[in-house]
Amino acid sequence: MKTIKLDQMAGEIVLAFQEYTDSVMEEIAEKTIERANDMRDEIEDKSPVDTGVYAAGWRVRRKRTPTSITCTIYQHAKPSIVHLLEMDFKHYRVSVPIAARPHLRPAFDKYAPLLEKEIEGILKKGGR
Repeated sequence: MKTIKLDQMAGEIVLAFQEYTDSVMEEIAEKTIERANDMRDEIEDKSPVDTGVYAAGWRVRRKRTPTSITCTIYQHAKPSIVHLLEMDFKHYRVSVPIAARPHLRPAFDKYAPLLEKEIEGILKKGGR
């Protein structure tokens, strides 16, 4: 155990909190990226395949700051048809209903609660 003077105590407490915060943020960022990649892989697997371009067009964009991380899963190859495949629609020429092929929402419903539980576990254990 380290001996410190009373006037240095505030600085040591701040340093301890900073180390805790950095450790927790790093572990949360790693889990978030891991789950985003898992979700992208599942979306690719469950995407409708005609030529394969749509299924292979899923990407993960990561934006990281010192205090946050954001992962966005997006369709790079054919972004204009995502909503049409995910939800029901009528064909514009013949008004024939086209059935939905859900592939985004099931992946989100599977991985979002899992990530939430993992983050709660990280916060409870206090990082690494």
